[in-house]
Amino acid sequence: MLVPFIVQLFVGWVGMITSLLLSIIGIITKKVRLVIIGSILTFPISIYLSGTPRFKYFMVILPLFQFASAYFLHRRVLWLSWLLIVPFTILVIWLGMDVINQ
Repeated sequence: MLVPFIVQLFVGWVGMITSLLLSIIGIITKKVRLVIIGSILTFPISIYLSGTPRFKYFMVILPLFQFASAYFLHRRVLWLSWLLIVPFTILVIWLGMDVINQ
């Protein structure tokens, strides 16, 4: 009973939104650890969505964008760090709009 709830936390909307918020807060506060935690939370949803034909190849590399964002945040290249968060942000917004319109 507890295992499906934990899986839903990491794979569902809570995991996606938490990952995105941690990454954004990490960049704003310039804390690399928050961005890394956000990218780790991206792995379950990327593995789950990579099983679909639409996201087969893109989802495998999605967490790497956030890891790269953490790297560039560490190097103090903020504009590139923000730019690397954009693909996951677009994906979350697009999936959200797709679910709302269904």
